[in-house]
Amino acid sequence: MPSEKTLSDYYDTTGREDILTGGIKMIPIQTPFGEFKVWTKRIGNNPTIKVLLLHGGPGATHEFFECVDSFFPAEGFEYYYYDQLGSYYSDQPTEPGL
Repeated sequence: MPSEKTLSDYYDTTGREDILTGGIKMIPIQTPFGEFKVWTKRIGNNPTIKVLLLHGGPGATHEFFECVDSFFPAEGFEYYYYDQLGSYYSDQPTEPGL
């Protein structure tokens, strides 16, 4: 981790809505078929370096990227896991148009 940031800075959750959920947040999305929620999880706190981990699909999940837990924190990256609509922890709509 760069020397100007400390671990306590990196894991600082001050003012965050996701403190009690360990960084997990269900994000509402509006579609032509109604509102659904997608699952996200934030790790770290870096105002300048943020990474969104997007899995392929259909049928894939964020779990493919869990290996980054072993090296992203050491680099100070703030990163977000994401399960697309219809995958794993996100809503599972049955509408084929989605």
